[in-house]
Amino acid sequence: MKQLQKVTAILFFLLLLFNSCTYDNEVDYFKDSTNTCDTENMSFQTDVYPVISNSCVGCHNNSFASGRINLEGYDNVKKNSEMILKTIKHQSGVEPMPRGAAKLPDCTIEKINAWVDQGLKNN
Repeated sequence: MKQLQKVTAILFFLLLLFNSCTYDNEVDYFKDSTNTCDTENMSFQTDVYPVISNSCVGCHNNSFASGRINLEGYDNVKKNSEMILKTIKHQSGVEPMPRGAAKLPDCTIEKINAWVDQGLKNN
């Protein structure tokens, strides 16, 4: 009887072992853990303005337009979109923004850039 229990335990262990083996390649195995930046169908209201509102409007608003740049609302952001991109990308010839803070994450910059490339839609 003990021999049968040992054989059964070994078979059960082997079944578990072989059942856990897969033939996935590394890309498929880690595809959910890769850091990708989705820049398709960018929305002003969802993707762009929350960043502008949190990072820029404190200094560039209707009441106090630092550098005479107002970024409140769609029309103002659209009008200043090229300057926004230059400053958040920290390109030479412009003051890097946001002032006194770390550079925005690359994905955030890519999203704003994609919104501009996609036609500056007010959506």
